[in-house]
Amino acid sequence: MALGSAAFGVLALIRPEALNGPRGGGRALGECGGSGVRGDVEAARLYAAMYAGRAVPLGLAVSAVAWAAPDGRATALLLGVAVVAQIADLVAAVANRLKGMAVGAAFAALVHATALAATL
Repeated sequence: MALGSAAFGVLALIRPEALNGPRGGGRALGECGGSGVRGDVEAARLYAAMYAGRAVPLGLAVSAVAWAAPDGRATALLLGVAVVAQIADLVAAVANRLKGMAVGAAFAALVHATALAATL
């Protein structure tokens, strides 16, 4: 799950439009009320860069530590941080009515929480 989150971060950098909201009349993430197309594109790129700035290093760190020391304190700490990050993504997804993102974030939070419980 952590590597998947990192991969979505890289995808967001390459194709920020992949983080758009629902098709057919939905608003894209990053749209500012009444802003022009240029502002929407810049906001989407900023959001994508901010997401990638969290998802890529956290995903790689959780994956590396879980693989290298699956029963260690560092693993438990990073899994706890990953759970919180996924819950934050879930809240953002629900607030923006992004069902796919909400399901993915909820599933990732559940997987990370299960791994954390197993580590403790």
